[in-house]
Amino acid sequence: MKNYVPVLALAGLLGLPALAASQDMELVRALYVAASYEEALAAMPEGLSTTAGTELEQYRALCLLALGREDDARTTIERLVKAHPSFVPPADEVSPRMRALFTSVRTALIPAIAKQAYADAKVAYEAKDREAARAGFQRTLELIDSIPDEDRGTLDDMRLLAADFRELTTVRLAPVPEMPRPAPPSAAAETAAPAGAVVPAVAVRQELPPWSPLDGVSRRTEYVGVLQVQIGPDGRVTLARMLKASHPAYDVAVLREAKRWLYKPATRGGQPVASQREIEIRLRPQPMTDGRSGGSEL
Repeated sequence: MKNYVPVLALAGLLGLPALAASQDMELVRALYVAASYEEALAAMPEGLSTTAGTELEQYRALCLLALGREDDARTTIERLVKAHPSFVPPADEVSPRMRALFTSVRTALIPAIAKQAYADAKVAYEAKDREAARAGFQRTLELIDSIPDEDRGTLDDMRLLAADFRELTTVRLAPVPEMPRPAPPSAAAETAAPAGAVVPAVAVRQELPPWSPLDGVSRRTEYVGVLQVQIGPDGRVTLARMLKASHPAYDVAVLREAKRWLYKPATRGGQPVASQREIEIRLRPQPMTDGRSGGSEL
């Protein structure tokens, strides 16, 4: 004897948007509710639907699971995840069996999808398409964060890079208020400077991260960039941005490191004031032709 479940109850269980369902989907739902799984499958179009989307593929997988065709259900879920990688059925709105299978399939596929999203974002970044790059790095972070920590493997390193690149694109896109340029250093500046002159900040801790590129092209090339740091009255860096990019990977590293730098703050009339500083960064080729190691320098 076939089980009967009210259509409205099932729709609520699966969280499906009934008002947006097509006539075909109404038929599929009715057949599924009536436990006519073979007939429901026959009523579904082949391939991934562009109209019913996730709704149709969920029903396809549910019908296949009900018929004991788990391998086919897995294939359907794989297709769904690849087309809609951010989609996750609410844990309390699908059966435990469907939830377990969906989680298993998605966890296996998301790392490759996240890596591709990161690669696409890097291409946009290097093409100076900041909006696309920022969106791509954000998507990478969301994909990685959507899988359990214990299943991420090497994705944790990619997540750090994606977060830094996203911040880098955000900093470059954000308008930065003009700060008064400090006066050139002079002897006995603190005591000899006029009351209105700015005594520039002095570095207390300003160390560049190491430069150790892995690819041959980067190792043979010299890169020169310009970093700007905003320094607060307490001597701490409040904002860092690249006025001129050096190398994409190094830009991320130096911006992260710059947040740890410390200065004796600039002063005006003996009082600490906010200031800014521009720093040229030169990445020398590695190895050098005379046998010396390359590296980064101010």
